[in-house]
Amino acid sequence: MKDKRVLVSWSGGVDSTYLIENYLGRGYKVDSVYTKIQNNDTKIVRELAAINKMQDYFKPYAYTHLGDVGIDLNLSPINFNIELAQPLLFLTTLFYALKPEHTEVAIGYILNDCAISYINDIQKTWKSFQGNCTTKLPPLVFPLSKTDKVQTYNGLPSEIKELVTWCESAGEEDRCGECHPCKKMKYYGLFPGDVDTSANDWSSW
Repeated sequence: MKDKRVLVSWSGGVDSTYLIENYLGRGYKVDSVYTKIQNNDTKIVRELAAINKMQDYFKPYAYTHLGDVGIDLNLSPINFNIELAQPLLFLTTLFYALKPEHTEVAIGYILNDCAISYINDIQKTWKSFQGNCTTKLPPLVFPLSKTDKVQTYNGLPSEIKELVTWCESAGEEDRCGECHPCKKMKYYGLFPGDVDTSANDWSSW
């Protein structure tokens, strides 16, 4: 029987790290790749630092990090302000890193992810890549689409729970407490600090 081997888009964040841990726990071999989108250099540094710190934890398992693929948005014809643009960039990275032995390709979108409503469009785009392949592409899956942030964070092993990042601050500090993801983590009670929850619109925080 062919070994189950999955390619995961890994940001060093909560959800994709949980996804890797979950696959390994179910006996999969896991390869990961990082999409280095040149729109926030300090965020890239923090995410790659988180990934590097977690390598020792994953090393004893059937896990391989394939490295990173850089995408410079200044050279890209895709307008980054279009919501679907970022998923398309991830797809391009996954397609580039794909190997014949991969039986699945996975992205860690969870409930309330801004891009989750585009899953059908993303899957159709992935299938359209078939025209560039001489062999059949493996399925693109979203195993966490019915999982929420609290579940993914609390499901992380204690050894790496404090190593993940989610902060989008343009400064060097990680977990700034002021950016959108940090405020969301505070709201869920996963990150120390108080947040004004009187506004229902996340974009106003």
